[in-house]
Amino acid sequence: MRCTFSQENFRKALLNWVIECNQPFTELQQQASVALIRTLNPDAVVVSNVIIKSDLLSAYAAALDNLKAELAKIPGKISTTMDAWTSTNSLAFLAIRGHWLDDQWEYHSKLLDFAHIEGDHSGFNLSQIFGDCLSRLNIPYTKIIGVTVNNASNNDTFFDCLQQHGITAVDNHMKCMAHIINLSVQDILNSLKIPYDANCHDYEITQDDLEDE
Repeated sequence: MRCTFSQENFRKALLNWVIECNQPFTELQQQASVALIRTLNPDAVVVSNVIIKSDLLSAYAAALDNLKAELAKIPGKISTTMDAWTSTNSLAFLAIRGHWLDDQWEYHSKLLDFAHIEGDHSGFNLSQIFGDCLSRLNIPYTKIIGVTVNNASNNDTFFDCLQQHGITAVDNHMKCMAHIINLSVQDILNSLKIPYDANCHDYEITQDDLEDE
């Protein structure tokens, strides 16, 4: 079935391609890319990288407004999880997710922020980013029931900084079980002195390995 071409839908598809495939805005100005699109449909107008960037900012603003409206309707508390991540080009980011139940007891989990970390990963810096995220989304600190993070020492400072807002390590710090298990397994493997083999994906631990320890 032949579909009718729509420049509006094509422009949305271009934006989605840039986002989902992590493409640079300038890719749309490459002659080979334009030629490929024109081969598929000569009527397609390939917009400039400036327009695509503007479309992206508009889409972000609309998504942010929708998220604010959804969060404002939450009848109960919000639990959060967060972790830092460094990209291949050495840019550090902090991801913050929110988890909650709506008035129909349906579970929701959404990304609240993916913020660039400027400076070191100190607990103070992380607390500032966390606070900015809540402020941007109109979430009061009293709405937060828990924050799940790993056992790094900077997270102790993070909770120290949030105490003034009523969020304490005793009541609100949920330690990441996956991180604890990962550290435990690493300690076990290190104690067994298992040799590293780049071509080996599985290693069977024998009784002899355990008895050697």
